[in-house]
Amino acid sequence: MELFNLVAEREVIAQLVNFKTEALTQCINEIDVNDFYSVDFQLLFLSSAKLISESKTLDIVTLFNEVNGKVNLNIGELAGIVNESINRKHCHIDEYAKIIHELADKRRLHQSIENISAFFNSDVDSLSAVELKLKIENIISDTNSTDNILYV
Repeated sequence: MELFNLVAEREVIAQLVNFKTEALTQCINEIDVNDFYSVDFQLLFLSSAKLISESKTLDIVTLFNEVNGKVNLNIGELAGIVNESINRKHCHIDEYAKIIHELADKRRLHQSIENISAFFNSDVDSLSAVELKLKIENIISDTNSTDNILYV
């Protein structure tokens, strides 16, 4: 199972360029820059939000100039992302933002579980660590325990 959706990330960036403030307003409460899996899309999102907040022009050229040298996209690829999206009549940026955020939460949970597992695979002899390990194993065995693992 992939813990990211690059199509959703591309769509959010495209909608920011196409619809600017309206699109940013729809997604800003749902996601932040760290929710993006792709570093390129993180930089594009951050730069788009910056340009919008500074009331600067946000178009393909301005955005590309803002991130030039920092992303692995050329201006043609960025234009392709934006132009693909403009042909869609019904794009719900808030739904894409929700997908991105939910997958980011799953990535963070997965990373937490890996970190906890690595910790307990080392030599740990204290009673409190053993108790914590048992609590975590019980929580992890419940596949619907996203909230519970953060509680521990």
